[in-house]
Amino acid sequence: MKKDVEFQRLGQEFQHTQERVNQQNSDMVRLQGENKLLKRAVAIQNQQKEEVQQENNALKQLATQAADHIKKLEQANYTLRVHLQTSTSAGMGHQQQPPDVY
Repeated sequence: MKKDVEFQRLGQEFQHTQERVNQQNSDMVRLQGENKLLKRAVAIQNQQKEEVQQENNALKQLATQAADHIKKLEQANYTLRVHLQTSTSAGMGHQQQPPDVY
């Protein structure tokens, strides 16, 4: 009789252990799925980050080129102004009349 009680207790303990193993297996499968999903999300974010960095670098390069172009245009504008002033001041020997149209 003592053996029967012990055997019954061991059977219940085994059943409880088996239930825990099954629960842990299902948790493991769920966590593996979540892990796979998270790894994919991180890979997508890394790809998007690289694309944004490339776009940012391209925009920085364009901004530098635009600044250089603006500087050249300002220099050309200054040169033209100086040339215009020199040519108009040289022609001051005879008076120019104001235009008839106002």
